[in-house]
Amino acid sequence: MPGKFEGEPKWVEILWDLVLSGMSDNTVHDGSTAYDGFLIDGKIAELTGYSEDPTRYVVLWESDNGFVNHTTMSLNEFIDIEGFDVEDVTSEWMPGIDPDFDDLGGEAGY
Repeated sequence: MPGKFEGEPKWVEILWDLVLSGMSDNTVHDGSTAYDGFLIDGKIAELTGYSEDPTRYVVLWESDNGFVNHTTMSLNEFIDIEGFDVEDVTSEWMPGIDPDFDDLGGEAGY
């Protein structure tokens, strides 16, 4: 399809509409770009043609020149976009927070 989705499958436009509605499963940032991920569950597998694999994401982002792109990634690859130092990622979306750490930072000293 020419334009914003040029070179991408038709379903990327459908997922991008979900991204714009805030309906991706997770979003990470690399400092300048937001990457929105959809777990490849039954619905996403049916839409995209990928094999169902809830340990992988279909990831969409908009490039600097305005084109929407996609790829697939494991959960750890997806988290690594943001540069978290995570040794073990559980099935829940919580990248290694120490519950005993009281200093939340910031100038207010919270």
